[in-house]
Amino acid sequence: MSDEDTGGVVVTLSDVARFAPGRGVVFLEPEGWALVGLPMNAYGAPAPVTASGVLFGAAVQVRFTGLSWRWDFGDGVVLDTVTAGGSWRTLGQDEFTTTDSSHVYAGRGTVQVVADVIYRAEYRFAGVQAWTPVEGTLTVRSGEWDVLVGTASTVLVNGSCTQNPAGPGC
Repeated sequence: MSDEDTGGVVVTLSDVARFAPGRGVVFLEPEGWALVGLPMNAYGAPAPVTASGVLFGAAVQVRFTGLSWRWDFGDGVVLDTVTAGGSWRTLGQDEFTTTDSSHVYAGRGTVQVVADVIYRAEYRFAGVQAWTPVEGTLTVRSGEWDVLVGTASTVLVNGSCTQNPAGPGC
C-alpha cells in the first residue's frame, strides 16, 4: 500500500501513536530498593515492539524501536542512554557493579525513579514486506517506581572487612 492507496494521506507519528507500546519495558535491579554507595542497575527491553491494527481502513503493523532511554533517578540525576543496557546476569557482571545505565545514591530516603523510552516508529500495510519510517520520535513513560534507598552493614563476621578482608561478605 502506498500514499496513493491511502488517498494521498501521509502516515504521521500521531496516526501511529495509538499503537505505542505500553508500560513494562524497563527494569530496575534490585527491584524496589537500593543501597547508598552501591550501583542500582536500570535497563530496558531492547527488542522492537510490533503492534497490529487498522489504519485508514487497512490492516497495518507498526514497529517501535527504542532509540534511547531517559532515567530520572529521583535525586536530581537524569541519565540518557542510547543502549537498553541489560541485567547484571545478561551482562555477565556481579550484582552491584557499575553498568552504562546504573546509578549510585549518596543518601538514604525514598525516591521515585521514572523511566521514559524514546522510540522511532515504522509501519507496513498488509501484503507489503518493507517497513516505512515515520518522521519524528515518540516518548513513552514506561515506568515509575518508589525506591527505598538504605544502608547495610555486615553482621556475624570476625571484625570489619578492613580488619579481616578474608571474612564472610568481604
